[in-house]
Amino acid sequence: MRLRFRHPNGIGTLDVNPNDTLATLKAAISEQIALPPGKAIQLSVGYPPKPHNDDTATIVDSGIGNGDLVIVNISNAAVSSPPSSQTQTSQTQLKANDNTGNNMPSELSSAFTKASAESVELDGGYLVLREMKDDNSCLFRSVGYALNRDIDRSQELREVVAASILSDPITYSDAILGRPVDQYVNWILKPNSWGGAIELAIFSKYFEIEIDSFDVANGEGQYAERVLLMYTGIHYDVLALTPAMEASGEFDQTRFSTENSQLLQAGSQLANSLKKQRKYTDTSNFTLKCNDCGKGLIGERDATSHASVGYLNWDCREWKIMIRI
Repeated sequence: MRLRFRHPNGIGTLDVNPNDTLATLKAAISEQIALPPGKAIQLSVGYPPKPHNDDTATIVDSGIGNGDLVIVNISNAAVSSPPSSQTQTSQTQLKANDNTGNNMPSELSSAFTKASAESVELDGGYLVLREMKDDNSCLFRSVGYALNRDIDRSQELREVVAASILSDPITYSDAILGRPVDQYVNWILKPNSWGGAIELAIFSKYFEIEIDSFDVANGEGQYAERVLLMYTGIHYDVLALTPAMEASGEFDQTRFSTENSQLLQAGSQLANSLKKQRKYTDTSNFTLKCNDCGKGLIGERDATSHASVGYLNWDCREWKIMIRI
């Protein structure tokens, strides 16, 4: 499995055997970062970071999983006999991958337009806004990235919504959906249909995870983990914890324990910062143009009504956004 790690001088990755001990993991990290003589490292994982001090424990038994971010702290070493090179290398080999030039995979780099300059510094990293494309699938991209750091699950997630609605006609009635069930299902399956509160509620229940949006909150208090989204009126982005502002999306952490309230406070701080910059869309008054018939529309109500008759081709470049002051 692959681990990511952050140390005082940068970030890196390691391919490891989960049955190796923490002592072996420390040795591999020490070699990669060229740990100076007389220094020792301590490993912490999770958020907030929890130290792991039992060097005889295996990686998997320590609760460290594939893709986890390991925080490396450096301190003065205790006086002791240095471990032999045989001990450090005789166990399963670890492949160390320097992070120099380690760019985000192309499928991830295309997932979001940029990492917003807005951030909140926390212990172990920065909470940042990962901005998704304006392609009417921003909610599905955000949820896919938050759950699995995968932005190619939009159609799969749409099918989850459709199946959930069809299997529970009482909860998802015509009145709740705002249109007949079959029409809503056919509509949400189309790649240019946008999602909202109904879809978030379905995903929360289906994936058994709390989804906190700074406009809508679903599943609060029911699950052990949460993901964080940002909703600006017409668009969803995802919040991620990155070990360094210059780090690529490969190092993002997007699933968090619901026991940690600091992240919610940081998310609220980011939301307030965006509001102060007037990055909020007044959904009652924004105007847009339908590329199918050329009709001009005002507000979400007009857009939803127009979409119900089959016109779904919106060009985001035609939107004239009225910002709420």
